[in-house]
Amino acid sequence: MTVIRRGGHALLRHEAGGAGQALWALTAERLRPYTEQEAAAFLRLHQALRRALPRYRAELDEIAALHPGSRIALDQLRSPRSITPR
Repeated sequence: MTVIRRGGHALLRHEAGGAGQALWALTAERLRPYTEQEAAAFLRLHQALRRALPRYRAELDEIAALHPGSRIALDQLRSPRSITPR
């Protein structure tokens, strides 16, 4: 089992046994707040998909509303400002 962190980095690799450690790593990563940089990356991808797939904008916005980093990102969608990673 491999737990992948946002951005594609392997957080934990485990072959057999020790499922508790994998569960802990997965839970910790799921609960980790999104950074401004991660929210900005999500926003860029979301905006690119909205431009490329105008027919699916409503569905993409619904998906974005479920995204843990979407509070920052969706606020930016409603505002003419853009997120600038620090």
